[in-house]
Amino acid sequence: MGTPALPCCHLSLRCGKPRGPEYPENPRTLGDHIRKRRLDLGLRQREVAQEMGISPMTVCNWEVGRTEPEIRYLPAIHRFIGFCPVDPGWTFGERLRAAREARGWSVTVAGAFLRIDPGTIRDAESERRRASRRPTETLRRFLSDLPEHSGCRSLRAPAPRRGSRR
Repeated sequence: MGTPALPCCHLSLRCGKPRGPEYPENPRTLGDHIRKRRLDLGLRQREVAQEMGISPMTVCNWEVGRTEPEIRYLPAIHRFIGFCPVDPGWTFGERLRAAREARGWSVTVAGAFLRIDPGTIRDAESERRRASRRPTETLRRFLSDLPEHSGCRSLRAPAPRRGSRR
């Protein structure tokens, strides 16, 4: 069992290992989320990299903020951390971009899949111009049909309020 703390009462004290200064208590970046999850699971960067099919140096660069993950790696990252970091106050365009990236798609790939001009998707994401009715409906359906494995179910479009037109 261990050495008794007080020999007269046979009581042993145990505690977890203290977290180091590198542990992100309040993660703000995707790299912070990766590091926090990795440390919580007790994994090495090499093990995380092997699970995602990338090099250990790539994981290190993400964690220290030297580089940002490419879109194609986001689905694997979301699966690893167990969720898609989303701010509930995001606009339609911000949710649309996050949903597209959660699938690992570029604007061009999303346009081909949804049969919408990539420029229309860019405009909708940046909210520069409002898209016409058909593309807007297609994009709303895209948000509502997010796959369960994406970890980004919170990106789905909210249900319209009663009495409102959309």
